[in-house]
Amino acid sequence: PATTLAEECYASMFKGCASLTAAPELPATTLAEECYASMFKGCASLTAAPELPATTLAEECYASMFKGCANLTSVSCFANDISAQDCTKDWLDGVSSTGTFWKNTKLWPSGSSGIPTGWTSELIATKTPLTLEAIEAGAVVTFSNKAAGPVTYRVNDGGNQTIASSDTKKITLANVGDKVCFYGDNAVYATSDGESNIGCDKDCYVYGNIMSLVDSDGYTNAKTLTENYTFYSLFLSNKHIINNPTFDLVLPATTLTTLCYDYMFSGCTSLTTAPELPATTLAESCYSSMFSGCASLTSAPALPATTLVEYCYASMFSGCTGLTMAPELPATTLAKGCYQCMFSGCASLASVTCLATDISAFSCTFDWLRGVKDTGTFTKAAGMKNWSSGYSDIPYGWTIVNY
Repeated sequence: PATTLAEECYASMFKGCASLTAAPELPATTLAEECYASMFKGCASLTAAPELPATTLAEECYASMFKGCANLTSVSCFANDISAQDCTKDWLDGVSSTGTFWKNTKLWPSGSSGIPTGWTSELIATKTPLTLEAIEAGAVVTFSNKAAGPVTYRVNDGGNQTIASSDTKKITLANVGDKVCFYGDNAVYATSDGESNIGCDKDCYVYGNIMSLVDSDGYTNAKTLTENYTFYSLFLSNKHIINNPTFDLVLPATTLTTLCYDYMFSGCTSLTTAPELPATTLAESCYSSMFSGCASLTSAPALPATTLVEYCYASMFSGCTGLTMAPELPATTLAKGCYQCMFSGCASLASVTCLATDISAFSCTFDWLRGVKDTGTFTKAAGMKNWSSGYSDIPYGWTIVNY
């Protein structure tokens, strides 16, 4: 149970215990040099690693920790600083060829000293339901439920409480660190009765998997939206939600629907980082105005789709005055209104990479760069000669370079 460790305290402790099937809990969050080095080396019957809650690693702390664990298929590691010398050297050498690595950051390398080749990686927050956590004591979270069915919530992992359809509940988080988690089995939260909305009157962290509102039991693996307007304006104008420094807000859906995220975070002026958006197949207006007016947003998510649909990114980041760099836009053929007003009013934006070679679709870039920084760099596809100068093309005063 120790949470204060010493150098090499558990090094090689269970090394070669080939019949070990369950590892003990390792609760320490502050590590010491070589504290767990080779701890489970050669434990061939171990299938799941103990949860590793430390966020900052120490020199050789995990070196060879699970080396030779041939049946290991699951690791949950909270580390977001792995800069210490040899902290994960060969720690997963010789594990199962397939498995799942639950991580807390994108920085992990691939290989036996990082995430094993052949394993899938998921954010730890994917296993956490949609959660709001009080930064200020006495924060009141208001959930207005317009879905056809009820929403369940738990305060500090207590008993289930219900928000009926068309009902609104005010949930008081009395102390700093108090949290409320939300669950539901509703395919859409904006209906003919109006749009559901989650608000706060004081600052709260927001994190966890949004799909806990869609599939209360299976949200960890849920990646499909089925109804239009699924999360339309869900956090609209919530000025008090803030990114948690440890856990991400996760929007894992890869199958989208029309207007599914439209205005979802519009006006959320305290958000600094947008959640990852992994979908490569889009739907009409799926991300339109999603982050419009998020003035503190400094980091935009990657937008990997190469086939676009009508108005898919329209006004997506309009008014994001803290954004300095656009995500790379890899699509070569644009669709009607796809980038319309996408970065309009992004007064600090000074870098855009757009690989489009066909920009003939109606209004595809209308006013997309109106109000950006006076000088910047526009990286275009080599050989693309159809760009003009202006708000709907390449801004006046910007330097043009080839990709």
